[in-house]
Amino acid sequence: MNLKWENMFRTSVLVLLCLSAYGCCHVDSRAVHITLSKDLQDPVQRSTLEVHIVAVNDSDYNQWKYLNMQDYWKVDNALRETTTSSAKTKVLTFGANNTQILLANDGFWDRQDDPLYIFVLSNTPSEGASQPGNQDPRRRVFPLGKCHWSGDQAIEIQLTPSGWITLTPPSNWQAP
Repeated sequence: MNLKWENMFRTSVLVLLCLSAYGCCHVDSRAVHITLSKDLQDPVQRSTLEVHIVAVNDSDYNQWKYLNMQDYWKVDNALRETTTSSAKTKVLTFGANNTQILLANDGFWDRQDDPLYIFVLSNTPSEGASQPGNQDPRRRVFPLGKCHWSGDQAIEIQLTPSGWITLTPPSNWQAP
């Protein structure tokens, strides 16, 4: 094979590998800022709120997208207990604070296995059956690819009684 064809072949293989692995969108840890709406800032109600941030790769994506939220928050749920005890989940409670921040350099990110997404789950009460993905008001999914965010932009979301409000939506992305 002559040198020109060999170089074209190598370049094609690299492009295909890049597209298949990450869509040429480098993945990086990102800060996550969660604030409570005024309706949830009552000290008694705030003390019962819990938020889980779960870092997920492609192979686990559908499990978390279709996870039944009522079941997940039940006492003794095996998946919740396993992921929180194995450090796959960052558990946030609000106590005296109305804001919680997961920093981009938090040790949580070092314990993850090449995550492409984060799922942010809340234990706020919800009427009706569990819905997949972002259709459920207790769940939000975000990409971690740099091409969906401006620089080191944090993921900023607000928790309300009726669900999540995304304050800094990712660009060029629809949840699969």
